[in-house]
Amino acid sequence: FRSGVSSDVRMVAQLLPVTKSWALVPGRAKRDVVTSVQRLRQNGLELPGTPVFGVVDADSDDATGDEHVAAWPVAMIENLLLDPQAIYDALTPYGNQTGASTPAAVQAALQRVTDDRVEDEIRLRVQRQLPIGRLEVRPDLLDRAEDVAAEQTQKWLERLRELDIPALTQAARVEVEAIVAAGTQLERFHGKRILHAVYADLRVTDAGLAKPAFALAIAAQPAAKVRAQRLAGPAIERILLD
Repeated sequence: FRSGVSSDVRMVAQLLPVTKSWALVPGRAKRDVVTSVQRLRQNGLELPGTPVFGVVDADSDDATGDEHVAAWPVAMIENLLLDPQAIYDALTPYGNQTGASTPAAVQAALQRVTDDRVEDEIRLRVQRQLPIGRLEVRPDLLDRAEDVAAEQTQKWLERLRELDIPALTQAARVEVEAIVAAGTQLERFHGKRILHAVYADLRVTDAGLAKPAFALAIAAQPAAKVRAQRLAGPAIERILLD
């Protein structure tokens, strides 16, 4: 889960009741989760009665490289919420204050939002391939901070020049087009941005419901639990058999 986002834990507990007895610890990138699991499962580290495993979001595939780390086939937790019936049920108490007049109206909003996201999804996939850069200057080098920053920037630019951006863009376009052809945009596109766009499209703010409350209201719906179990069930079963 995303580091420091406690609402992720609350949403998972709502969507997948079996996890309520788990000690869910938010993580960062997939590689960090794998490393943490391997460290906690190493020989000599005794955690009696406390099995350790990891769950990560999927990237281009569901492979994690570790038998104790399972991936569910969604880009992020918010993708588990993108069920038209669940969103409709969450907004029903607000009557005609929102645009969620029927499940079909919500489905149409989801379609509009995912249609509009195609080019941004391509850009996101290219961006993930770019070198990660962060300027760091030690206290003892502050007197030459500009030189240090210039050196680090130059190294980042050199890594960037080594990349074939047109080829990366084409590969990203092929991937996104395959997702659209398979009709899995609600699973593999950026779930948080989709949810925020649907929030705006359906005028949820008119009901006085903030975005975090909107997400938790969806997670509480039976239809959302069904979707979450369908998508995350195989990963959860793998953990339970661990």
